[in-house]
Formats: sequence, structure tokens, C-alpha cells
Amino acid sequence: MWRYCYHLITNPGLEAVTADEAAQRLDPQEIRIERSPGGRTGVVAIHSSREVPADRFLPLRTIYHALEIHHSTVIPELEEPGRGEAVERVVAAAREVSFHGLDRFTPIAVRCRRRGEHAFRSPEIERALGAVLVERYATPVNLEDPAVTVRVEIQKTTVDYGILITPVEMDRRFTWLYRPRVTLSTVVAAALLRIAGVTGVGVAGSSVGRVGGVRGADIGMGRIKGVPGAILDPFCGSGTIPIEAAASGRRVYASDISPEAVAGTRANLSANVLVGTTVVRRLDAVDSRRFTSAWSDRGIGTIVCNPPYGVRLGRKVDFYAFYREFLAGAAAILPTGGTLVLMSSRRRGALNQVVVEADAWTIADVRIIETGGVYPGIFTLRRR
Repeated sequence: MWRYCYHLITNPGLEAVTADEAAQRLDPQEIRIERSPGGRTGVVAIHSSREVPADRFLPLRTIYHALEIHHSTVIPELEEPGRGEAVERVVAAAREVSFHGLDRFTPIAVRCRRRGEHAFRSPEIERALGAVLVERYATPVNLEDPAVTVRVEIQKTTVDYGILITPVEMDRRFTWLYRPRVTLSTVVAAALLRIAGVTGVGVAGSSVGRVGGVRGADIGMGRIKGVPGAILDPFCGSGTIPIEAAASGRRVYASDISPEAVAGTRANLSANVLVGTTVVRRLDAVDSRRFTSAWSDRGIGTIVCNPPYGVRLGRKVDFYAFYREFLAGAAAILPTGGTLVLMSSRRRGALNQVVVEADAWTIADVRIIETGGVYPGIFTLRRR
């Protein structure tokens, strides 16, 4: 029944969020959605009886790319043999795969992504498989601008062979004039907003995934139902969360203690034609008195943030005091039933302690994700 299989690639730990978005954006009557198929992390499988056009995946905000899977296999010894033998096993399995769309007029690139302990490196797979495909299809190679990108996804002993069907990395949808070394991924930002109940970001038909980013005029301005009030990011950094949130149709506020971050967020909003959607100001979010004074009359119903733990606050941070002050201010401006979603990469025990002692919050959800080799927790708190 299910003739076609597609893999949506996201962060490990966000599979449920991506599956929920796929169910919303795609027609659930025509597909079957499978989270973490075969134990794969960071993968959501879409099974369909007929081919799904590539543009159907473009409105998805919580994925990095989509692949059409041509073949999947398990190579039990993949983590055991030597480097050369392991590479040959992966290439040998690929020799049995028919990669449609490859010919002598179609420039290709081969890309490999691995999770697990292997004796080989991804470039070795790319070079070896590329040589096989060039010999088999007489196809030219263009690593900079390929017409077709062949993907090999390896997780421990499971190997998936497929074709990239999204035109560019899906998280490169905005123009960035200010982008610090440590910047939140737009995919994670979109996931944080969905977890907070902001599900109207990037409605179907938005021009996501275009080279050079997507401008505000191209983004569908879907309205949110059942989630009241404006959205606030009090640790805006380069503005990733506010820029994502600006597509929701709700009022967005942002602040940061760093004047550089405030100026950078404003520049990025301007570059994406989103200046009129967001109010940005310089403010210390852990000064609960000033924080409350600044935002209490703005009708804020949702706070979504990624505090800069240990990066701009310094290494010697009293996390208990940090969370206590911030949560006190957040509790003062959110109404009963309001939502606070935040990422916590360090001292999650201190956050738990403050939540219990404050008696103003209920922990609605906690999930651990992987991003850039770090495993932060995403906490969803409800105002009592």
C-alpha cells in the first residue's frame, strides 16, 4: 500500500513536534506518519501510496530537509570492521539501488550524515559512492550547485539511501545581517513556538527554503486560535525566535540585556521586512522589577526564550538566583493559564527547585533534545 517513503530530518527529541506539524501541513488521509522509524533519532517518516510533490514539504518549519528514501538496509557489522571494509559494505549495498533522476546531463553531489561509532568518516563514503555513481550513470559532479543531491544517512548499523527533495537546507530561510557564533537554529525556534501553542507560523503557501532567505511579505500570516495574547522573547540574541514568531499574526515583543543583540535583532528584522511586527528594547530580564514594569501592560500571554547560559552571563552564574528572578518577573506579567517555554542547557535542577518553591507555575512538559552536540531541556511551564 505504501509505495513511497520520505524522511523528515529534525533534531533528536523533536520528532513528536515535527510529526504534529506534518499532520497539520500534509493531508493525513493520504499518508502515514511514523516517528523515529526503526529507532532512528531526529527522523519522522512519511509513508504514501503515491508520490508527494517536493513543494508540499516546503512550508514545514521544524525540519532541516526532506529526503525521498530509495532503499534502507541494516549492516550488522558496520560498527565492527575496519575502515575500508565498512566503506565497501555501504557502497556495495548502494550498488543495488536504482537512483532515478541521474543521467549524464545531471550534475550530482553525494552527502553522508552519520550517528554512531564508526571506523570511517562521512567524506570517505561520499567519495567512494560518488565514484560508483559517476561510473554507473556517467553523471558529472558539482559539489557547489548540484541538480541532484544523493544522501546517505547512517545511524549505527542502519543505512538509508535517498535523494534530497528540498532545494536548500530548510533552516536557511531568513537573511541574517547579525549572526553571532552561538545562534539558535530556526528549526529549534519554530519547534519552541509550536510547543508553546503558536502553530500558525509559516502557513501553507509560504515561500520557505528559497536561496537567500524568505522575506516577511512572503510569509503567510495565519492567526492563532485558543492561545491568547502577545509573544515575548526576553533573551532575543540575534532575534531568531521573534523573527519566526512574527509570521504568527500576533504581536511580538523582544528584549535583551546586550545592546549589540538589540541592534542586531533590529537589523535582522529589517533585513526580512519584519520591522513593523516586533517591538525590541534593551532590558535585563533578571531584574524582575524593571522586567515587570516594562511588559506588564502589553497583554503578553506567551513567553518563549533561550536564555544565554554561561555565554554572555559569565561562567560564575548563580543559576538559582537567575531562575528565581526571571520566573518572578514572568509570573507577574503572564495571566493565569499563560505559557512559558524555555530551553535550559545547564543546572536544570536549579530551575526545578525554583519552580517548586515559587508555587506560581506548573510544569506541563519537559523534553530533552540534541542540538550541536549539546542536550538542553525544553521546559513548558503554565502560570497558575
